[in-house]
Amino acid sequence: MKEPCWLRREIILAIHSALLARFGGLEGVRDEGLLESALARPLQLLHYATWLKRSCSPR
Repeated sequence: MKEPCWLRREIILAIHSALLARFGGLEGVRDEGLLESALARPLQLLHYATWLKRSCSPR
């Protein structure tokens, strides 16, 4: 399976800034660790699902 094209942290923060400029809100990121966790989750799911599929498939 071809790996998806992941959005980089810089792109996510640029989108966040654009949305703040348009709709308002507090500047900055409330929790850097939470942001990193959220960005890593899809990658973890992709690799875990691939591993799980391989390990559970009939041989």
